[in-house]
Amino acid sequence: MFFSATSTVVFDPHHAGTVYSADWFGVYRTRDIGTLWTKWETLSKGHEEVVALTGAAPPEGAPLFTGVADVIGFRHMDVNASPAMRLEMSSMRELVSVDYHEANPQYVAFIGSDDWYGTVTRMFVSSNNGQTLEARPVPVGSKLGRLAYSATDLNTILWFPQSGSPVRTTDRGATWEAMTGAPTGTVGGSMIFSYNHPVAADRVNGSKFYAYKSGYLHVSSDAGQSWSIANQTPLPGGSPVKVEAAPGMEGVLWISLGANGLYASANSGSSFTKLDQIKEARLFAFGKAAPGQTQPAAFIYGEAGGLKGIFRSDDMGSTWIQINSPQMQIGNEPQVMVADRQEYGKVYIGTNGRGFMAGAKD
Repeated sequence: MFFSATSTVVFDPHHAGTVYSADWFGVYRTRDIGTLWTKWETLSKGHEEVVALTGAAPPEGAPLFTGVADVIGFRHMDVNASPAMRLEMSSMRELVSVDYHEANPQYVAFIGSDDWYGTVTRMFVSSNNGQTLEARPVPVGSKLGRLAYSATDLNTILWFPQSGSPVRTTDRGATWEAMTGAPTGTVGGSMIFSYNHPVAADRVNGSKFYAYKSGYLHVSSDAGQSWSIANQTPLPGGSPVKVEAAPGMEGVLWISLGANGLYASANSGSSFTKLDQIKEARLFAFGKAAPGQTQPAAFIYGEAGGLKGIFRSDDMGSTWIQINSPQMQIGNEPQVMVADRQEYGKVYIGTNGRGFMAGAKD
């Protein structure tokens, strides 16, 4: 039976045998309720009563991958149309992390679970931009978490689970090994509803990775074999945490710390500068550069210049413009932001119950 949290069952008084049912996944109909084996069809299309967990926007191929609660997630070839099918991942239901190989985005990695608790955590990899997927084993005791895919090495992927020790693979998930000095407990939370994204791969140097914990950025320059703390002066803390490396700019990364603002580093985290215009940065993301620019566009959801909303910068945070209006707000606890790497000015925001929303430059 596919129903879950069923709220309504209605018999159609005008058509014998027709019954409608609704649950938190949508609305269903059968025309043969009196038969032994009834056939049900979904009547919902583009249903947005879903909780966003993660997302990724590769520079080539599908412009967007989304991970959501209960119905896995999707490969979006056209973000203005409902995907014809979900990502096919055995019995997995919760997709909590996705990352891609920068140099060749045909290669993508996914982590998820069969339930909210990570009881059976699963990994899948793809070599054709998510069109087909291959299952990979995971270490015993490792649950949920975040992935980071090397920018240049097709086989190196790092995994920081919510439960279990950080590990890396150098054969696309066939085997795993421990990493010396990697911080544990970076992601936090005991279920899929953790919205910290504290792990990132440098988008230029395929041997460089970043992981943030409790004010300190840990850096590996040998593809995850060993780690050390980069910044001797700690950042102020805050949540939710997100670390993201700027495309095309080795060693350039930002860290958002919720009400404590947004911090930028140009030297792989050895030092940070607070972006003073940004009072609050709940979410941020890097996207395709503006025409004539080489630096990526940046987006935040938070507070800038005394205003709350969604903002874009085309000059790496020197100036910001608000791109939403008072009539266009994002409700239901925005939790995920990814910016399009193929179309300038487009950004995606995932919510805690209204699905993903796309905003584009006029």
